[in-house]
Amino acid sequence: MADLVPDFGKTEEPVREPVSLKTFFMLCVLWLPFWFFVWFALRSPITFVTRKVSEWMLNWWQPGLIFETKQHYHHWIVSAYVPPPPGVEIPAGQLAIADIDVNVLLYTYGLAVFWGLMFASPSEEFSLAQKLRDSFLGWLILLPMHAFGCVMHVALNVFVVLGEPGAAYAAERGVSPTFVAYFYQFSSLVMPTLSGLMMWAIFQRHFLRDLQGDHWMETNFGSSGPKPGSQGET
Repeated sequence: MADLVPDFGKTEEPVREPVSLKTFFMLCVLWLPFWFFVWFALRSPITFVTRKVSEWMLNWWQPGLIFETKQHYHHWIVSAYVPPPPGVEIPAGQLAIADIDVNVLLYTYGLAVFWGLMFASPSEEFSLAQKLRDSFLGWLILLPMHAFGCVMHVALNVFVVLGEPGAAYAAERGVSPTFVAYFYQFSSLVMPTLSGLMMWAIFQRHFLRDLQGDHWMETNFGSSGPKPGSQGET
């Protein structure tokens, strides 16, 4: 009789559907090109916001280094004060200024990766509006990382590319050219893709948990091999 009494203290969790990697990869093939197109189409506003954050970071880190900045589509043109070449005297009233062209797209393509993976991830809990909201929030979080790469691009051209005058200028401003070179390599080669993948993993952690769950394991391996604990059974 005890078995007939319902247990009102327990609530059953909804059974989640198995996640198909094949479906996910097919959706990636469809969504990633689309969002790369959107990212490139929005290159001017994306560059505008990124360069504003970059200018703030650069003025905070190296105040007085920038003379002026401007934007041409996805290019951030920075006019920075630089030391004159050895043996070159600057006429009175003139300044030693170099124009540095920063291609902002080289540091923001991880945003297209993030957007593409967000929409390629099957998720029953999130609506289209929620995915758009999370995509926008993810972009705001990625902005400092993109701006950091642009700042390192400027620093590399001022403190490293100029050679000995740049090294002397870096020592005067308390900057290590070695660390600038290392951070530039990381921010241009590793950070764009890695940041997009990490941001996707944070916002789609439910999807990643499904990939590691029992449903996915049973779907892919349970039907073709022995189940755990069945070796001693007859």
